[in-house]
Order: sequence, then structure tokens, then C-alpha cells
Amino acid sequence: MNRPDRFIEDYSQYVYGREYSTTRIQHDVMAETVRMPVFGIKNADHAMMGIITDGAGRAIANASVNGKRCSYNNAYMEFIYRDSDMVLIEKKAQTVRVLEQNPPKPGRYRIRYFFLEGKDANYVGMAHRFGEWLLGEQKSSVSAVPLYMEIMGGIMARESFLGFPVNRVVPLSTYSDVQEMTKRLASLGADKLAIDYVYWNKDGTGAAIPNGIKPEGRLGGKKSFKNMLNFLKQNGTEIYLDFNFTDMVKSRWGFNTRFDSASSIQRSPALQYAYRINDLKAILTEPQFLLNFIKIKQAAGKVADAADKYDFTGVSANTLGQKVYSDFSGKTVKRDTADKEIQSILRGLKDAKEKQLLSEPNAYAVEYADHITDTPIYSSGYMVETYTVPFYQIALHGRVAMSTPAINTMSDPQQGVLKAFESGIGIKYHFIMKNCNRLESTPNNDIISSLFDDWAEEAAEKYVEIKDVLNTVAAQQIVSHRVITQDVRETIFSGGVKIYVNYGNRDFSERGITVKAGGYTVSGI
Repeated sequence: MNRPDRFIEDYSQYVYGREYSTTRIQHDVMAETVRMPVFGIKNADHAMMGIITDGAGRAIANASVNGKRCSYNNAYMEFIYRDSDMVLIEKKAQTVRVLEQNPPKPGRYRIRYFFLEGKDANYVGMAHRFGEWLLGEQKSSVSAVPLYMEIMGGIMARESFLGFPVNRVVPLSTYSDVQEMTKRLASLGADKLAIDYVYWNKDGTGAAIPNGIKPEGRLGGKKSFKNMLNFLKQNGTEIYLDFNFTDMVKSRWGFNTRFDSASSIQRSPALQYAYRINDLKAILTEPQFLLNFIKIKQAAGKVADAADKYDFTGVSANTLGQKVYSDFSGKTVKRDTADKEIQSILRGLKDAKEKQLLSEPNAYAVEYADHITDTPIYSSGYMVETYTVPFYQIALHGRVAMSTPAINTMSDPQQGVLKAFESGIGIKYHFIMKNCNRLESTPNNDIISSLFDDWAEEAAEKYVEIKDVLNTVAAQQIVSHRVITQDVRETIFSGGVKIYVNYGNRDFSERGITVKAGGYTVSGI
């Protein structure tokens, strides 16, 4: 019998994303990154799941429907024994494949399997088992869910100075602006805030690898920076300073783009590019370099040593949580063990300030986060995917405080609010205070709809609307998640609270519960 499923393309994605040390002139098709090294499959009241315990960075997650390879659905992992890269030989105008030398030993790859029965034989049961394996009995220290904000400090842009073109920092949100934002939101009822402050340091987006804490003069300088930190502490606002330890924009003393970068397979510096939105092709004139892990440890150590001099809540080393890569030179580590190196670095940063915030981290970084922002709320939308479930959030709920991606950058912000209700997590906004027109001619031109004055009232209103419900379930586990219809979801928490959300354009009613179109209903409080 001919079934339409036979023509659906298999699911196949790299765990933690593609190897960053390989050349990528063309960006991959936009898809959700596999952040957790886990897979599973079920049949009736029986289920099996696997967790990669070693070598996840060189794994590929696969799934296919029945009728293609065999008469059964398939879910499995495969490992890359010897990686490869494509190299252009200009004289011959040919592209050849170069193979990795000295690949890791196969014994480094391990998967642990679990078998689930009865009521646990579903994606909720799998998520619980994965959360237990990842974090044990860890409980979230956050009792009140904050309004999360990512605030951009300054961008490096071309300006005219005395008639000459120069590159210098253009302020988007100065240190005094951050204080004004928190004052305004507090006056509107947003009484609990957590800030992820990015590009706050010297040179903003054009900053070299950090070797300490150095405020940017055009954002207010050292005195204004300290005033901001003191103000936020007095008002109970948490602020996490972002440090990029992986991407070298330029050389500085002790961190050279030529000698200290991780090597690609062809033994040249591993380059990173920004990509054009219209065709996803790399902007070759603006490369960045991946720093090797010896130098990352050195930089992180200097930041940790300097942290005592400033009174901020913690570090948000977001790229360390998201990027795991190889150094093919053989001087440091490859991707199968790089996650262990990153864990050591994150542990040191957290010890320096006790708290840490990470944006959409891979599984290896989760245990070092007190707050996780930008948790994935959508699937990639492949035809093989029937519907989206909040696996990431179910696994971690009650163990770590979490948020949605910035909802003011979504095409429909109300969808983001409903996703927050469905998974019991906080909401996040992306803000800048001024100079939004200056983003157009920079690599950050994809940032839209982030001007604080346009969103302040709505952000506070949405936070006030959801905070009581989310505070009630913040420390609770998600014990059940049900896809009632294509548009309606039911989530049940361990304290008995039930939340229904309706993504459709028609009202829904079931067993005395009515959920308005584009709305939600809460019971059990």
C-alpha cells in the first residue's frame, strides 16, 4: 500500500549543531539545534530511550517513519568517527574533501539505555528520566519568576569624525539607561527583574576576548557602571554580565587571532562568519576566530579574579553554553571531550559569583545555570514532525528557572505568552534604548522591534498578568502534558495546577473547561 509517509524525509540533525571548526560559507537551513543528547521511541505502553553519556558532540540524531527503511518507525544515534571538511583549490577551481587526521578512539562514545513502562512510557516520562540523569535532585533556587530582559549595550559602527570615517561604539543602552529601564518597569508593576546585559564592555560588539572587567567609556565609563550596579543591587534587580570567551573579533595582548585560534581540519584558523538574511551566504569580509580552550581558560580565570571588584549578580557566558567545537591542531581537545573542558570553565565562573545565567545552553552546561533564557519553544517544522512538545522545559522544570525567547521579536508576541503558560516558564524581552536606526549598516541588522519605549508598558502588563500563576508552579514538576487537539494543550503540575492554552482561532470546550481562542485557562489555584 502506498502511504504518503514513505515520501517524508528522514530527520537527521547534529547534536549541539554542526562542528564550528569546519568551514561554512553557506549557512545551514534554519532549524532548531539539538540541545539535549537524548532520543526515544514508544509503542503502546512500552518505551525505550537513550542518553549519550560520552561523545555527544560527535553524534547525529536520526528518526524515520515506517514504510521507508522497514515496516517500523526508527529513532537512533550515529557517531562521526572521522570528520571532514570541504576545501577550495583555487588554481584548479575544484573543491575537495579533506579528512580529519587522528580521530578519537571509538571507545569514547557511549549511550545509556532506559526502558519505560505504563504511565511513564511517553515523552513526559522520558523527560523526567533525562532530567534526573542530568541534574539529580537539584531544585531551583528561584521562588519568584522574574521578567527577563536582554539589554544591548553598544555596537561598533562606522562614523564620521573630523571628516574621517572611523569605527567606534554607538550606544544602544548606556549604564544610566539600564537604570531608567528598571525604574520605568517597576513603576508599571514589574517588581522582579533579571537582566542579561550584552555588549556592555569596552568596544561593545567589537570587543576583543575579555581579560577582566572593563566598562565602555561611551556607555558611561567606570563610575557610571558602578553606579548602575549599586542601584540594581539596592532595588533587588539581578544583572548578569555577558562575556564572549569563544569568538575573537580582533587580537589583543595574549590573545592572537593567528596563533591562539582553534584549528580547522586543514590546519588553518577556524573562521566564523555572519550570514546574509536573504541568501544565508557568509559575509567573508568580516570573519571571527574561535579561541582555543587553553586560552579560554586563561581569559575566564582573569574575569573570575576581577569579579570580586564589582557588585553584579553573576556571569552569562552564553557562547560557552551554546558552542562546543574541536581544535584539530591536536594542541587542545576535540569536540567529543570539549564539553568536559567547558564544564570546568563554567564551574569556575559560577564559583566566582555563585550565580550564572545561560541562554539556550546545551545539556552539558545546564547544571551551572541558575537561569536559562531562550529555551526552545518550537520544533524545526519538518514534515516528519507531527507537533511540538516542551521536552526541554518538562525535563528541567522545578530544577532551573527558565524563560521563552524574546517575545517582542516574534511575529506574534501573544504566541510567546501562551508558550510560557504551556510550559510554566517566564517571559523575556529584548531591549535597546536608542539609536535603533544605526543597526541597519551593522551585522546586527536583524535586530528589530526592540526599542524599549515601544514595549515597556506591554512588557510590564504581560508580566503582571502571568506572574502569580508562574510563581505558584515555579518549583513544581510538570507531571502531565497532553495534546488535546492541533491547537489546544493541557499541562498539569505536581501541585495540581492545570493550565490549558489555545493557539487556534476558535474557542474550545471540554469537560466544563472553556479556553478562548488565542487564550488560556488556569484551574487548581
